Amino acid sequence: MGKILSIINIAFFIELLFVILIAIGILPRESALFLAIFLPTILIISSLEDSVMFTARSIPLFLALPITESFDNFNIWRILVLILFVKFILEARVISFAMFSKGIARASLKQFRLEILISLLTFIAILSLLKAEDPIAGIKRIIYFLNLGMLFFVVRHVINRENFMRLGRNFIFSGIFIASIGVLQLILAYLMPINNFIEFWALTIEKNLYGNAWANIAISANTWFAYFNGTIHLRMFSSFPDSHSFPLYLLIVSVFVSTFIIFRKTVSQSCLPAYFLLGIFSLGIVLSGTRGIWAATALPILIIGFYYFKKIAPKEIILKLTLPLIFFIVALIISQPIFNSKQFQLIENETEESRVLINRLASIFDAGETSNQGRIWIWKESAKSIIKNPALGVGIGNFPAVLKQNIALAKAGSSAHNLFLQILAEIGIFAFAVFLAIIYEIYKKIKNLSQDENVLIKFFGLFSILYIAWIIAYSMTDPAIFDERVFLGLMILVGAIYGISRERKIF
Repeated sequence: MGKILSIINIAFFIELLFVILIAIGILPRESALFLAIFLPTILIISSLEDSVMFTARSIPLFLALPITESFDNFNIWRILVLILFVKFILEARVISFAMFSKGIARASLKQFRLEILISLLTFIAILSLLKAEDPIAGIKRIIYFLNLGMLFFVVRHVINRENFMRLGRNFIFSGIFIASIGVLQLILAYLMPINNFIEFWALTIEKNLYGNAWANIAISANTWFAYFNGTIHLRMFSSFPDSHSFPLYLLIVSVFVSTFIIFRKTVSQSCLPAYFLLGIFSLGIVLSGTRGIWAATALPILIIGFYYFKKIAPKEIILKLTLPLIFFIVALIISQPIFNSKQFQLIENETEESRVLINRLASIFDAGETSNQGRIWIWKESAKSIIKNPALGVGIGNFPAVLKQNIALAKAGSSAHNLFLQILAEIGIFAFAVFLAIIYEIYKKIKNLSQDENVLIKFFGLFSILYIAWIIAYSMTDPAIFDERVFLGLMILVGAIYGISRERKIF
């Protein structure tokens, strides 16, 4: 009972209640200002470990603060992550470590490779402002990523092999929350007319969670529906702004769920709850209708095939690694009657209605399909811009300049529709090389975990390789990983990877 009634559990219940009541309009948006005082107070008085656990489960609940009528999109996570980072600086004595040369001398340079690479990437991003059409937008973007990245250092410092599972349980809870909202959303798709659904979700839920500016964008340029020959079907997005970031977050959470399934098997505990969660998360990923996610399964399949034919791992381990893909395929099959059923009370062509999933799958490889045509055109324009501005790009946060658009459209989703092209176009080839080096550093750490003698750690490393490969493959079609909720989730995952590494921590 004491654990149930702990400070962070009580605080989370209050946060959850407030966010739900604000989202559906029972409480006014101004009530979020109470959370802006309450939640920082909880983090300040709690231990750093408890604060990280609270943050891990709360990521989807972080909402924008209505500070003024024209400035109502400042998200509360910015304050909370900054508080965590300050607590980390004080607890780890980072400043005193940096000030005394003896501490630096004791630490070999290779232990700071990631910090050096991140610093170098930040420096190049700052230099790219010299090319920016809108330097202020670029400065805001740099601050945004620095603020997000702070969470990685905190998680790395706090997490170890003893509290790793606790982090996983808390993070999985955030996945349960968004999956539950997604199921509710699907039910509403059968109960509400399309216009009522859009109005309710954009002008009530999204507006109260993310502010007026995003609500206006959601009304005119959302990615919430799949259209085929007169049919309209929901692309599940839960409480997220769009149907691209939602499945990415579920992929990140699924690393922990898949790992827990294997662990519970080894200690002869029931795996049914974890199987159920992985099934629901997989169904949510499929029902997002994000074709890039579906196609991106090719890379983890290739990795498993490589492991098998090169005999990198025993067959029994490889068989267990197929678990996420098996669940995804089953979810794809189960989703067919959902995609092919009538939604939003529309009168539709029954022949076309019965082929929605097949048509959407086929459209992945259709270069003539409207969205594919648009994406290919953007890729070509991005390539032209990279050739024209190879060193520093067009400036971080200024991608719309590539398409000769207003820079403000970056907030509406104007992007290269490819993570790597986005980086090359915005900050150039040198930054891209550093970015690849960062990915390689993370991969080396994960690879070491995948060879660990501890079964839990080994499979966490192996599943991290598969899911991160899945995410990277999807990023070839969309840089949705830059969404704040997805990026915070990624910082939880990568921070945990570094935290449980056997390499001695400096801080």
